[in-house]
Amino acid sequence: MRKWIAAALLAAGLWACPVLVGAEVRIGDVGWQVALDVRNPKSPFHDISQWMFPPSPTVRVRPRIMVKLLNDASRPETAMLLRYAFSARLKRIGDEAPGTWAVPFVVEERHVPRVGPGASLKVPVNVNRVAMTAYLKRMYRAGFWPDAFRANVMVEPRPGDRLDGRIVEKPLPVQWKAGAPGQADNP
Repeated sequence: MRKWIAAALLAAGLWACPVLVGAEVRIGDVGWQVALDVRNPKSPFHDISQWMFPPSPTVRVRPRIMVKLLNDASRPETAMLLRYAFSARLKRIGDEAPGTWAVPFVVEERHVPRVGPGASLKVPVNVNRVAMTAYLKRMYRAGFWPDAFRANVMVEPRPGDRLDGRIVEKPLPVQWKAGAPGQADNP
């Protein structure tokens, strides 16, 4: 009889306790960056809001995004999975019409071990250069070039988490020549 009473009290106590929800790390900001010296892996990255990137058969690029994660909770969040995709808005070289968003050319993930309580963490996410270079070369040979890039980033949710602030999309306009954005030089 005592075991039954103890079990009933324990069940009633658990019923009255609030459900514990994860720390709910959210994305504070996503910014595009590019390294000017492609051959030097230690070359610093610079923040950009648009990219001067004319159509070319030789592609030498080193872009990345910087993701700022925020943890407003009073306890640390650990073992998070950051999923991301990069896509391009393509338009025909020499055409004045706006581009069309293509399917992502890179979809990957990165593990983030820990964000402390009440802290923020900047996570650099490099674009897979091999995949991007191959994609851009194929598009150039087909007569297309991006007039914008887009990064989609998500902190993978766990049971009980909300999606508010966990999914962000960040576009980056591309200029083909100085002057008007998205205008192509004659190929």
